[in-house]
Amino acid sequence: MTPPAVGLMGGAVLIATTAPVLLRRCQGMVSAPTVGLVAWLGAAVAALGMMVAAGPLALLDAHLWLAAHAKPFSGFLAGCIGMLHRPGAAAFAASLLASAIVVHVFLVLVRTRSKRRNQARAYSRTLERLGRYDAGLGALVVPYSKPVCFCLSGDAPLIVISSGALRTLTARQLDAVLSHERAHLKGRHHTLTAVAQGLSRALPLPLFRALPEQIELLVERLADERAGNRCGRDQVASALLRMVEHTVPGTALAATGGSVQTRVSYLLDPAGCPRLRLQTLASWLVAAAVTALGPATILTLACGLSLAP
Repeated sequence: MTPPAVGLMGGAVLIATTAPVLLRRCQGMVSAPTVGLVAWLGAAVAALGMMVAAGPLALLDAHLWLAAHAKPFSGFLAGCIGMLHRPGAAAFAASLLASAIVVHVFLVLVRTRSKRRNQARAYSRTLERLGRYDAGLGALVVPYSKPVCFCLSGDAPLIVISSGALRTLTARQLDAVLSHERAHLKGRHHTLTAVAQGLSRALPLPLFRALPEQIELLVERLADERAGNRCGRDQVASALLRMVEHTVPGTALAATGGSVQTRVSYLLDPAGCPRLRLQTLASWLVAAAVTALGPATILTLACGLSLAP
């Protein structure tokens, strides 16, 4: 197996185990949800990309790699062409394993997306029979005494709100809740949560296990910010507190999803704004460090193995 293949697999494992620890420690990820989404999903993509690339590279002949590595650039390219010469059994097994992981992840993601889409269709059909569409609200109103509001993705995205929510919320709170759900649909947040759930099921590594909870919180925070900018942060927070602890379908994104206490704290803490700006900068630095972690690992391992006697 060539040094790059070893480096790629080592980098993937390193990112999958250390990235969640680093990202959780940076509270700025929650105050700047876009940065948080880029960091968490970027780390996942980096780890997966290394696994994908490690498969073909594992088939390369390590001795030819080392010989080509020591030559000038033209000799290096010529040597690379011959690296596929008779890979050993261990290299073939490693390549097969890496390829199997990639195929497994792809199939789980497809199944997860299909299952969620079918569930969303079933929920939509059932709710449409029970409720009535209000064009003024742009939402389906269903008869239910508890204050609930959520959105469903699919071929015909739908916002659903209960009659209890219409009775409980003020006009401004109602506008804030609907704006929150529209932000989910416009940002295609269902896709992000579906990918996170699929990766969590496919790869039992710390980074991927942490994704669903973190992505859900971050998309809720992002929708909070969009709704808060339009309707007022206090209105979003007060609506959340009135609607907390009421269940919704598993494929839906509800106004009360994620950690409501955390979300309300960020909405109602204007004194923390200067600190949040510093945390945002720190978030970008952490995101950049996580992104650079993989390539740095590859280069370090490759150079070390190339120079080994």
